[in-house]
Amino acid sequence: MSKKATAWVSRPNGTIAELTSEGPGEVIECEASDLSVGADGTVWVVTNQPIGAGEDETPGAVIQFKKAKGKKWETIAAQGATRIEGGPKGAVVYIVDADGTVLKLDTKGKAEAISSPHFAREVSVGIDGTVWIISDDGVHGGAAVHFYDGKDWKRLPEDITATKVGAADKGVAYLCNAFGQLSKVDTDGNEDYLSGEGFAREVSVDPNGNVWVVTFDHDEDGGNKVICQIGGEGAWQDVEGGALRIDA
Repeated sequence: MSKKATAWVSRPNGTIAELTSEGPGEVIECEASDLSVGADGTVWVVTNQPIGAGEDETPGAVIQFKKAKGKKWETIAAQGATRIEGGPKGAVVYIVDADGTVLKLDTKGKAEAISSPHFAREVSVGIDGTVWIISDDGVHGGAAVHFYDGKDWKRLPEDITATKVGAADKGVAYLCNAFGQLSKVDTDGNEDYLSGEGFAREVSVDPNGNVWVVTFDHDEDGGNKVICQIGGEGAWQDVEGGALRIDA
């Protein structure tokens, strides 16, 4: 497994943790409703609980982030975030708010809406900057999948549906549907199924093209087992440490 295969996960015991090919890394006490790691290593969380203590403690629903190699968590307004996704650059993050609007935020908390309300319930951003969402309209197998080309939202063919999305590079994303099937899609509307049912409940892709999946199997560390496919090819490898949500 590549030394650079790294992901962050949330766990049911009230922690977020770094998973690597060499085993679990940093563990932080944090009740995160969602988390993400940007392409530059900036870690983002949406939390109702404070991170840190004393003067650094921030109560209430907030977005907090820690830059790559940084030691201090910084805070910006939550903007009603229910989902969060770090962009290709550390200064930008994307969220879905409680109204289903997709917003683009900077580290000062300045927000720019890039969709209408009641549009999205999941968001993921590729290293190429393509923004992918799962729509807020439920259909068979999950919901519709859209991507943003920087100007307009475009929907994939109606037969492509999903519950989770993990953006990769070059207009490619991985999807999990309501049946636990994993597939790979592109912006041209092509879909390739990579597994049968009951395989994947969460998916994410790191900047090196390694694909991370949270399975339906229980993990003794809490949550569900995590597996990784190096470079998006070959055998799936077990990763030590369980998870609820994952972002790579």
